[in-house]
Amino acid sequence: MRVLFVHVIPDAETGNPFVTTLADEMRRAGCEVDIGVSGFWDDVNRYDIVHFHWPKEIFGNWRAIGEEELSAFKAKVTGLKAKGTKIFYTRHNSEQHYEPDAVGLNRLYLMIEDMADGIVHMGDFSRREVVARIGDAAGRRDFVIPHHVYDAIPRAQSRETARRRFAIRDGECAVLSFGVFRAHEERTMVWDACRAFKTGNIRLLAPRFFSRYFWKGSIVPTLREWAYRRTFKGVKAVLGGPRVPASDIPDFFTAADVVLIQRRHILNSGNVPMAFYFGKVVVGPDVGNVGEWLRATGNPVFDPESPESVADSLKAGLRLAESGQGAANRAYADSELSPSLAARRHLEAYASV
Repeated sequence: MRVLFVHVIPDAETGNPFVTTLADEMRRAGCEVDIGVSGFWDDVNRYDIVHFHWPKEIFGNWRAIGEEELSAFKAKVTGLKAKGTKIFYTRHNSEQHYEPDAVGLNRLYLMIEDMADGIVHMGDFSRREVVARIGDAAGRRDFVIPHHVYDAIPRAQSRETARRRFAIRDGECAVLSFGVFRAHEERTMVWDACRAFKTGNIRLLAPRFFSRYFWKGSIVPTLREWAYRRTFKGVKAVLGGPRVPASDIPDFFTAADVVLIQRRHILNSGNVPMAFYFGKVVVGPDVGNVGEWLRATGNPVFDPESPESVADSLKAGLRLAESGQGAANRAYADSELSPSLAARRHLEAYASV
């Protein structure tokens, strides 16, 4: 079986390793796997499976998609299907958020869903969402395969050393919000949740707080940063820029007591399995697959529209961190979220169509 992942190979130090990790495991299982975008358009090699991940990569990141490009994509996929190639799509997101040119991209998302022979969902919420929109279409199969962990990342760091790096003192609770902050509402939600602790023993680790989204706008970024820090009122914070080197990931997760998912609107989050892998309690919004994952594994969820709910769930997460929930999460990650298991499930899905 020969598979093409339509994906731009990321930078090894700062990129998302989801596809490359999965491809490596599939190759170990004997499958031929290529990664790239040009292979889709050039059609030089004959692929049994063409598998899409993030639609925005098909035409290049961060740009508008027009009618001509949508038509070209549809014609290309139709031609591949006519030759017997099966089209797969992993539903990482339900739509494109926080982009000025999201309309065309969202239409591309729907087009891929409509034309796919197989859709990989990371939770049953996603599967139900697609079935509600387009039904159980003849010829399409839906597969639920959870987001795998990145088990090549070392997790044997010393907790004491990691906490010293971020100046976390004895008695302080470290809350990690690891992902990119994509909107002002996400910063406000995390900010207010941490400020709800009146004791001042919270240290927020937000290494991507000042992301590329933050830098857009008319207000000078340094003044905005100053304003945020000024309003923290006793809550200590480690706030960083748009990228985190892969070598720093273990220190952030090892130092944390709880991982707080800062999304208000979300389908999936790779930070959930990452936190489980490091044995951390996760607090997240009760939306999408994220809410399903957390409720099923005994981790706290919150209503993202309620600041009180976010603060209460964070407090519950810190209590659970003291009672062994993190160890249960790590055991779950090791048994259910390994890349080798994800690869086997993908190969079974391919074979079934």
